[in-house]
Parts: sequence; structure tokens; C-alpha cells
Amino acid sequence: MKIKRLVTILISVLLLLIAAVPVFAEGELYIDTKTVYDGMTCSYSEGYIPSVENGEARIVLPLKGGTGSTLTVIPDLGDASSCPFVYGNYNMTVKRNSKAVFVVDLKLKLLDDPVSGVYPVVFNVATADGMTGCFTVYVTVGDISQSGSGSADFYISKVVCPDDIEPGSDFTARITLENIGGVTASGVKLQYSSDSPALTPVGRTHSMLLDDFPAGESREVELPLHLSRDASAGRYGVNVELSFRAPGGNAMEACESFFVDVSSHASIAFDEPDLTGGVTEDTPVGISANVYNTGSMPVYDVFVSLEGQGVYSDLASLRVYYKSIQPGETAAGMITAYFYSANNYLNSDGTLPVTYRVTYQDESGTQHEEKSVFNVSLLPAQTQEPAATPEPAKVNTQGQYWTILIAIISVIAVVTAIAIAVSVTRRAKVNRN
Repeated sequence: MKIKRLVTILISVLLLLIAAVPVFAEGELYIDTKTVYDGMTCSYSEGYIPSVENGEARIVLPLKGGTGSTLTVIPDLGDASSCPFVYGNYNMTVKRNSKAVFVVDLKLKLLDDPVSGVYPVVFNVATADGMTGCFTVYVTVGDISQSGSGSADFYISKVVCPDDIEPGSDFTARITLENIGGVTASGVKLQYSSDSPALTPVGRTHSMLLDDFPAGESREVELPLHLSRDASAGRYGVNVELSFRAPGGNAMEACESFFVDVSSHASIAFDEPDLTGGVTEDTPVGISANVYNTGSMPVYDVFVSLEGQGVYSDLASLRVYYKSIQPGETAAGMITAYFYSANNYLNSDGTLPVTYRVTYQDESGTQHEEKSVFNVSLLPAQTQEPAATPEPAKVNTQGQYWTILIAIISVIAVVTAIAIAVSVTRRAKVNRN
């Protein structure tokens, strides 16, 4: 008993250790835009800006996805002649935390008298197995509205998109556009497009006029977009191009971009049984078990079942199983069921409650269920009447009598003919004598 108890304890501890190991997400690296981490005043989707205080800038960059447990980070501070930061070796190695996130926390020392402005810091990252990424974070140093550059310049400081974008739907991306330059941009025209044919602007016109855009001003711009029905999960880039005139009248252009995250989406449809006319008791009924994958990801372990008291089958079960169904595909099958009247389970109107159920799993292993409950009218089984016993055949006695009579007459005729022949022969002999 002691050995058995010890084995049980060891197995429990082992299971706890396995559960404690974080499951790392696979795929490309991307910014966690929803969560606020230590050193942040708000999330990236809410317009996070790195803090600058006490002669130091602090940038927090939370990254999800990728593979492996460590991340190599190599910051690029830009041109040394215009950079407000003290140059140094800021390379670092970041470990994935218990929530499967690489939290890059970079502190940059400022020069004694930095020039105010908005400065990009580029993070070049690579996982241990060679997966790479590049992310740019803007740091605002000083009061840019008072001491901006001598030209207009734009960047997107905030992006707000719906949390759950459905394939085949229209949605609006709201971006905050800021003029971080030192002068007003005149006659600003915005055009936008996507890197992928699965994500397209809504409507024929993909541009809008923003008129004059003063230095230091920010504006929220709405960009209507459409995600195709066959779009897969992932990140989709949107390019924003700006054309404007500088104070001297020179035509200028600027280009920014942002990303739209699309999560995997599982969805199915099925043919509901059509039993509105009722069913006959104890008579086989064929019921469709067709399932359609209407989502953007495969579904697995699909079971279609017909359930209810008073439902039975002469088959092994009332279920149909499909191992997997790919997006846009159909799995076809048939359930054969029999119904009988079970008084204890009938509704007050005499109908029989029946459940049609479809269960399946998505790529993450999450279980889903769709079902339809309906009431079936039962018709009594048709009984066959016994076949009538055929009457015995009537004997045609009159025909028999005539047959016998003709036979007798025939015999008499033959006998008479013989007698006449004998008599004639005798007479001929007498006459000769």
C-alpha cells in the first residue's frame, strides 16, 4: 500500500510539473496591443507612448508568437548625429515569461541637451531557432509643438480595430494621425491600401482630403475595410500614403503603415432534419448528416448524432463521425433511425422530443457544439391484413357427363359397325353355296 501511495504522489507531482510548463505560441512575432505591462501607462491599442523622465527614456515592447524560449534584441537608434540618446551597447536577451510573452524593457539615457522631436527606435529581434522580426517604436523627447522640425512629418500614434473581425465582413480601422513636424502641411490627401488581396478598402474611392494639418495636431481618421470570406488568421498590413504641400509650395509625400490582426475562426452549418410531416413508428427514416465548414479554419472530430427517448436504430449507433473538414468543404452522411411511442417521454400533444446535435473541435482543441431540438409527430405503424383464403375450384360435372356420353356412343358405334360387317360376310357365304 505504501508503494502504491508513493507512485500516486509521484504521478501527481509529475502532472503538476507538466502543467506548469508554458505552452509557447507558434507563428510570427507580433506586438501584444491589448495588455498593459509594468512601465506602461496604457496599452498599444490605447496609444502607448514611451515615458521620458529623469534624463532617461523607457520603452516597453511586449511581443507574442514565435518559437523558442529566448529572444535576442538589437536596438537601432538611427543616425548618431541627430539621435537624442547616448549611444552604447543596448543588445539584450529576453526570456519568455509564464504567459508566453517576450517583454522587452529598454532604458535609453538621453543627451544632456537633446533636441525636441519624435525619434524612431527600431528593434531587430530574433528567436533562438532563427525567426526574426522588426518593430519600430517612436519616442517623444521634449515639447514637439514648440520646437519641431522645419518640415511637416506624420506618424500613426494609435490604431483601434474590432477585437473579433469576422471573415467576409466589413469593419472600420480608426487611426490617430499626428503631424510631428514643425510646420503646417497644406492640402493633405490620404490614400490607403493593403498588402493582401484578402483585405481591401471598402468602396471605389480609397482616398480622402484632410485639408490643412497644423504642426503638433492629431486627428482620428476612419478607414473602412473589408475582409474576404476565405481570409486566414494572421496579420495584414495597411499602407497609408499622404501627399501635401510644404509652406514653400513644394509637393511632399509621407508613408506610414499599421497592422490588422485576424484571429482564427471556427464555424459550421448543417442540414436540419425535415420531419414536419411526421414519421411512421418502427419504420426506418433516413436523416441527413451533412456538415459544412463555413469558418476560416479546419474543424476536427466532428460527430453528428440524433438523440431522444423513443429513438433507436438497428445500426451500431445513431452517430456519424468525420475526422476533419477543411474550410469551405462539406462532409456528407446519413443517419437511419426508427421511432416508437414511449408514453413516459411524449409531450402533452403526443409528439416526441428529439435532439439533433453536432459537436466538433477547432485548431486549439476547444470543443464546440451546435444543436437543434424539435418535436416529431408519430404515425401508427401500418398493419397488413391477412390475405383471403381462395375458394376451392368448382368442378365442371356437366362437362364430365358429356365426355362420358360421347365415349359410350363411340363404343356402341364401333360395336355396331363390327356386327354389321360380320353379318354381311356370313350372308355372302350362304349365297355362294
